[in-house]
Amino acid sequence: MTQLRTLLVKHPLLVIELGFHLALDPTQPYGFVAQRKGIRYIYHTLINDKQLSDKVERETTISALRGTQASKQVRNDRLFLREYEGNGPYTKFVLFRVPVLPGNNLSTSAK
Repeated sequence: MTQLRTLLVKHPLLVIELGFHLALDPTQPYGFVAQRKGIRYIYHTLINDKQLSDKVERETTISALRGTQASKQVRNDRLFLREYEGNGPYTKFVLFRVPVLPGNNLSTSAK
């Protein structure tokens, strides 16, 4: 089971591809904040081009985004994928909507 977990952590989209049931964890930042703010959906971006996906992965690592290697504008353009749009619409990106399920306990206190 450890090898499967390691693989899924390294390649999180496999969780979807393999058909695992997805459930938001209110202890994690996205689910918790979205629930607390009343956000009904969050959006995830899939890159449907392997070469571009590899490039984005390389260029958005913490070390690649550090101050001396990338200006603030370049960093933001990479993180928001503007760096990769080319001369037209984002044809190599697919957005999909994920519902945010209401949580039972939205307390901000840590346990």
